[in-house]
Amino acid sequence: MAGIGPTAVTRTAADEFWTGEDVDLPALILGEQQTGIAVLDSRRRVICWNRWMVDWTGVAAPQALNSCLDDLFPDLAASELLSALAQVAENGMAIGWSQYLDPERLDRVETAMTPGDRALPLFRLSMSPVPLPDGRGTLLEVVEAPFQPGFERLRGARTDMVGTAVYLDERHAGVIEVDACGRIQSVNSAFGAITGFVPELLIGAPARLVFPALGRRSGADVQARLLGEVNPRGRLQAVTATGDLRWLEVSPCTPIDSPDGLVLLCRDDTVRLAERRELQLKAELVAALFAQVADGALLMDQRGCIERVNAPGLELLGLDFDQTAGRRVDDLIGFVDAETDDTPVMVLQAALARGAALAMPAGTVLRRADGGSLQVVATLTPLRDQDNELVGGLLVFRACTEAPQVSQRLAWQAEHDALTGLSNRSALAKAIGQRLGQIRGGEPVAVLLYIDVANFSLVNDTCGHAAGDTLLQRVARLLERHIGPGEMLARIGNDEFALLLHRRDAAAGGAVAEAVLADFQAFSFPWGERRIKIGVNIGVEMIDSRSDSDIDVLVAAAASCAKAKDMGRNRMYFAVAGGRSGRGDGLDAWVPRISAALDENRFRLLFQPIIELRSDAEPGVRHCEALVRMVGAGGELISPQGFIPAAERYGLIEDIDRWVVAEAVRVLQGLPRAQRDGFKLSVNLSGATISDESSAAYILDLLNRSGVDPRRLQFEITETAAIRQFDRALSLIHRLRAHGCYFALDDFGSGLSSLRYLQEIPVDYLKIDGAFIRKMELSDVDFTMVSTINHLAHTMGIATIAESVENAQQLSMLRDLGVDCAQGFFIAMPQPLESILV
Repeated sequence: MAGIGPTAVTRTAADEFWTGEDVDLPALILGEQQTGIAVLDSRRRVICWNRWMVDWTGVAAPQALNSCLDDLFPDLAASELLSALAQVAENGMAIGWSQYLDPERLDRVETAMTPGDRALPLFRLSMSPVPLPDGRGTLLEVVEAPFQPGFERLRGARTDMVGTAVYLDERHAGVIEVDACGRIQSVNSAFGAITGFVPELLIGAPARLVFPALGRRSGADVQARLLGEVNPRGRLQAVTATGDLRWLEVSPCTPIDSPDGLVLLCRDDTVRLAERRELQLKAELVAALFAQVADGALLMDQRGCIERVNAPGLELLGLDFDQTAGRRVDDLIGFVDAETDDTPVMVLQAALARGAALAMPAGTVLRRADGGSLQVVATLTPLRDQDNELVGGLLVFRACTEAPQVSQRLAWQAEHDALTGLSNRSALAKAIGQRLGQIRGGEPVAVLLYIDVANFSLVNDTCGHAAGDTLLQRVARLLERHIGPGEMLARIGNDEFALLLHRRDAAAGGAVAEAVLADFQAFSFPWGERRIKIGVNIGVEMIDSRSDSDIDVLVAAAASCAKAKDMGRNRMYFAVAGGRSGRGDGLDAWVPRISAALDENRFRLLFQPIIELRSDAEPGVRHCEALVRMVGAGGELISPQGFIPAAERYGLIEDIDRWVVAEAVRVLQGLPRAQRDGFKLSVNLSGATISDESSAAYILDLLNRSGVDPRRLQFEITETAAIRQFDRALSLIHRLRAHGCYFALDDFGSGLSSLRYLQEIPVDYLKIDGAFIRKMELSDVDFTMVSTINHLAHTMGIATIAESVENAQQLSMLRDLGVDCAQGFFIAMPQPLESILV
């Protein structure tokens, strides 16, 4: 179909074909297919629409050709079908939906595309990529369920003889007919499937070949002898083509045209017994779970009659089981609104009537049969059988006495670190703000100790993240020795802690810092047979009337801690009044500039194309990386190398990350649909954003409010950040990938422990570190590294992107190695998106 153009294959050409006249054979074949066939070009416009599609949809071929499906069928707009077609065109991989696995999807497609007058439901819908001259098209094939009559009559049977018809539906039973002489007269394919025999080869063979109980005797007693071998449970032993014995559940009847013969309907009881055992195990499992669940659980049938109540449910209802079995729920309990105390809540009837799960409104009161009442939280979930018929409902309920504890637990989690149990950064900032207000009111000054744990990364890399978690808990216990009444210890970063000391002057704060250093100089971390020395660096910051805000205090303390790290391990730096001079590297001067740029929205995104290196790749740019630039006060663009280090040091990088993600979503939202579909935008996330547990919720909220397809976004995280924040990186990746976002591991190969973690980090792309690419044509070592990383990634099913491609030779070598994608200055410089998507 490589040369296919718009084709209406709806005419009848059979006469021309058989008379030998010139015939458009492809059109004839497509037109006579008993399935629906439509072909969409690279712009998603119909270029082929066969007669079956005309009959099925009611849309004539001339109307369909050169139209988009959502123009022809408005109900398909933003549907799963259009998304799947776009995915096939983008990825080049087929997608299929079937009545067995995707009945609801097929129902939605049929509802949207047909007048609703079809006698048979859809059976299968297939979407496959098709190469076309102008790019990749999509073949859509639609198949209706085959018509299978419920039963057929035995050959020669008279239709006026009721009771002699035998069900031959091959999906349910095997059928074998034996004549009076004991020879097999007919066999259906289901019997062959049960026994392993070829049905045609059994015709004329003695029945003892299948039923050994007949022996070698023959005669008119074939009925009696066969039926005499059927045991009281209706089972007869048969032998399979491989010689195995198998019990069949049989239903005998007499053929109309051979009264001395016998017809047996056979079902494989071996399989049925296995299925019965499986169902019994499932029933026992459900019963065990039903009994063990802590909430009250009540199972009812479709009429609202109680079938089962677990022990907590009986206790909450104040009933015994004998009082509930078979009784209607409405006769024993009622639900009313807590405020009015008399307005009935009809959630049970509503849920069963609608067939959808419903939750009780807040403040619902359960009225019991004994006159008692209690406020409850409850949901009712309808239950359906395999045919999607409503068979009952499950009511789960609990008393609201737990609500205050739940609220208290959630409030605690909002201000505490789950691993160590300490306060978190948010709680610390709030406490600093409160302390500032008290100091301005005349209370004594305070001191903040900003503590960074040395060698934490070494423990994480060499011993694993479980050891890293244990180390952080040990550090927390050591630091707790140094806090007094009303003072606070907080975990404010991955390996960073803070001590907020009340009513302490500079000398007292310095003394506490010295004591902390002494503790850690004597401390080593045991793990297995190893012991690792752990140190700390401490930045000390006074909190007095000159302190502007909690953010300023934290930024200054972080700067002092960084200064201490520059001085060596187990050092303290105290920026006392008159000595707050910054770090000497000028980074602190960036803080007001970055803050002003954030307040005034003075950041911009530039975009660098990422191209596919396959020879059959579609033309045009379908993937870009978003790169942030800061706009100076004079309108000049400032490279990230200028402001990112300061933003990372002084805690402003998360604000920049959130601006970048929001702007990327806004850019995608503003693209025309034709450009947005199939386009992917990569955005970098810092280690601070990865470690922030609210990042995933922020991103998902942006996507939900914008309506942008999550598959249009790819997030890049460096391998260093992913390993250092391992558990939180996994959590972020799993949450966003579950909604369709892609992930890339950036700068791969720059760390020493990447390979050990790679199997555990579910990413879609590896970005090979540009340090290996820049000299790969000159260095055998760099070339081998690129080849090895590419091979490793492909072995794990991960695509590769080469960074920093600077010349044609590098690009050619990457193609030869089979690297999937590339980016760099040789391919394109970072530029506005409108310059790329022309």
